[in-house]
Amino acid sequence: ARPKDVLLPVPKEYIADGFNLAQLAPIVERIGFQVLGAQAVDIAKRLVELPSPQPSYPIYRLALQLLLNENEAQEAMILQHPLIPQEAIQQAAEALYLLVHARF
Repeated sequence: ARPKDVLLPVPKEYIADGFNLAQLAPIVERIGFQVLGAQAVDIAKRLVELPSPQPSYPIYRLALQLLLNENEAQEAMILQHPLIPQEAIQQAAEALYLLVHARF
């Protein structure tokens, strides 16, 4: 019997390739905001009020950084965003990995 919950590791080069990430940013961003629940609107307003230029899809970008980071100190810094809770970034990173894995 084969376990069904086992994923093959996806190389970081594959994850970092923009072609393999095409059209995933809005999906992952939505998943991150769904995790926020009732806080989502308040956090979105505060993100919009930040001085420009701000990158679009901030939860997606943090999730991607989390997947591509090389050390634990950097991971701790990514997860300490002043507005976006750690659980939203982690859930978005899981979703992003699963979506990229499906393309692998």
